[in-house]
Amino acid sequence: MELTNENLNNLKNKTDNQLKIAVVDYLLENHADHEERNSFIRDLLQHGCVSGMVTDLIYYKDSNAFSDKYEGEIWDLANEQMESFVETENILQFFANLNGSKDVGSMEQFKNLLAWYGFEEMTRIIYEQDFEIEF
Repeated sequence: MELTNENLNNLKNKTDNQLKIAVVDYLLENHADHEERNSFIRDLLQHGCVSGMVTDLIYYKDSNAFSDKYEGEIWDLANEQMESFVETENILQFFANLNGSKDVGSMEQFKNLLAWYGFEEMTRIIYEQDFEIEF
């Protein structure tokens, strides 16, 4: 299935997950067509938000607001994903293994990590599960 406006809007209308809606809205508002969205997602899944690709999550002020707004959905994602890792005993250990976690030295930086994780993971879910595109 292609990442067309119609398909993304249909996905958005079928969910009550506010994080998923936010990611779909970002894709619709910032990328003009299927090919551009596909390229953006592939780059994001390879390089992550740390690359600055997600312009809404560059500054701590913005990423912390995102983390606060979608906190429940982000923690739900982390808990679900954590259960699939045998070597992870608890949620803090899970977050300690995320890319960028070694740079966390404050709550502001931790919320930034949560925002990036939530955006990246939800993008992966949309791409691989909802649209069944292989990465």
